[in-house]
Amino acid sequence: MVCVLGIEGSANKIGVGIIRDGVVLSNPRATFHAPPGEGFRPTETAQHHRQQIVRLVGEAIREAGIQDPEKEIDGIAFTKGPGMGAPLQVGAIVARTLSLRWQKPIIPVNHCVGHIEMGRLITGADNPVVLYVSGGNTQVFLPNKRYRIFGETIDIAVGNCLDRFARVLKLPNAPSPGYNIEQLAKSGAKLFELPYTVKARMDVSLSGILSCIESRAPQLLESREYTPADLCFSLQETVFAMLIEITERAMAHTGSRELLIVGGVGCNLRLQVLEIVFLVKIRLKKLIFFNLSEFSKIFRFFQEFVKLSGWIVLLSIVPIVFSAITIILLCSSLLKVKKMIAICDGISASAHWLSRTAVRAGIGETARVTIQEYAGNKPELKRLLR
Repeated sequence: MVCVLGIEGSANKIGVGIIRDGVVLSNPRATFHAPPGEGFRPTETAQHHRQQIVRLVGEAIREAGIQDPEKEIDGIAFTKGPGMGAPLQVGAIVARTLSLRWQKPIIPVNHCVGHIEMGRLITGADNPVVLYVSGGNTQVFLPNKRYRIFGETIDIAVGNCLDRFARVLKLPNAPSPGYNIEQLAKSGAKLFELPYTVKARMDVSLSGILSCIESRAPQLLESREYTPADLCFSLQETVFAMLIEITERAMAHTGSRELLIVGGVGCNLRLQVLEIVFLVKIRLKKLIFFNLSEFSKIFRFFQEFVKLSGWIVLLSIVPIVFSAITIILLCSSLLKVKKMIAICDGISASAHWLSRTAVRAGIGETARVTIQEYAGNKPELKRLLR
């Protein structure tokens, strides 16, 4: 059994984790929040990390239940980059100190590779197309022995774009600017047209979008033609539509039927919902013969539902919905038996694929109870859930 202590401090968050054979034993973190309207500076961020790192190491060891770290920990890992130089230096120095003190091997880790391999470990994805979206990176690629990059941003990253617009609106930096834009965008209803820039390959350009909305925002807000929520909604929808397009191109090019979203922007619920809709369409468009507008009505219910229950609950509920659709199709359709078998196989494969994350996270029963409550007096749903 291998036990490794890892230190990550490439940006404004500093964290210490301890993992034994793929199981996370502890993972305490601390985040530096700059004042509203400002970004985090390297020197101030590094100072914050220096103040927190010793406490986090001790907390991680205690939470992991390690009595003698010198004997129980087998290696020390740390982020070597990419990231901000001064904050990275804090993690590197502490990692080297612990390595020398405990006489353990030191393992430098590429920040980007860490995101990818962590996602593959948790989800069990075999050979997915990866959409890597964060404050400093925007790329779509296939990690097959080597990382084959199909497209990327040619200027700024999507996270940087969102964060900088949050400063224009003076949104708070806690818990994160991107999260606050996401929450504000939920109440937006009016779309302001922004430049849509996807290059011939699979590259995107985001600086023009940011420049446009930064320059127009004061005038639009002053005239009350658009609200801050409308502008957040417009920026988020435009940028995410571009990401969906390059993802679709990459998956069509490779023939892959798995998608892994990694990076800080991957936490955005709206991006996850858009990607799920796109992937469900890929999985089922050749097998299920019904009006997609009817399916969109069903999905809109779950989109509203997930606002209350969290994104993982959605991943658990989708397979149940597919099972219900399968039963309805079997009972009402006049398709031939062979075609029905193909439909069932396709739905079953899709359900298994979409539920993998939920099953590994161990929250399937929670979703089941939730949908049972929704069923109420609907006997057809009650029968499906028995």
